[in-house]
Amino acid sequence: MIAKKSYYRSTTEHKDRIVAEIYVDRDLIAVMQSRILEEIKDTTGFAKSDAENLDEIDNALNYIKDLIASYKELAMALDDIACAEGVSNIPPDEDEQE
Repeated sequence: MIAKKSYYRSTTEHKDRIVAEIYVDRDLIAVMQSRILEEIKDTTGFAKSDAENLDEIDNALNYIKDLIASYKELAMALDDIACAEGVSNIPPDEDEQE
């Protein structure tokens, strides 16, 4: 992803990582969801090929669960964008215009 400094609101340090809140649009969310689906497919293949090691299978399943949760979060972000656009398209009440 190409990032610009102006696209983030704030950063938070957590252990050895810096987490940044970024502004996204529908297109970026679609790219992120697509990448998550690819990662799920890759991880599923990895888990299947490593069927002998139960710990690795368990780790892969937990990772897939995290990916699914991320996918759902992105879907909710799309819903939030749609709601915000819907609210912004509501004309003001006549009483408020006076």
